[in-house]
Amino acid sequence: MYMFPKFDDLKTQWGWNIYTLEDMQWYVGMKVITKEEYEKITGEKYPEQPQA
Repeated sequence: MYMFPKFDDLKTQWGWNIYTLEDMQWYVGMKVITKEEYEKITGEKYPEQPQA
């Protein structure tokens, strides 16, 4: 069983510059966070076509 970080963990780690936008888009794709949570964490609108 995989253990993913929660929203609060990702938000804190985003502030520490641990993740890139692509990393956060991956978490949305894996349904760990929502598009709305992505926007709250990154301050950017979730792209319609995430970069591969």
